[in-house]
Amino acid sequence: MDYKELKEKADNIKDANYARAKENYHYARSLGFNSVESTLLQFKSKEEIDRIAKERDEAGGNGK
Repeated sequence: MDYKELKEKADNIKDANYARAKENYHYARSLGFNSVESTLLQFKSKEEIDRIAKERDEAGGNGK
């Protein structure tokens, strides 16, 4: 592997991570999380976002 190949692979991973975070942010927003919560959740899996949404809903929406 040379530097050019390394840089290309790193850029591809960076782009994929950005796209996944953006998708998860919008997914969390669609489930009713506010923008700050969605920003934190964008780095979680959809399964974890779903689990947290279910927990929130079972607690009456206030998380307490």
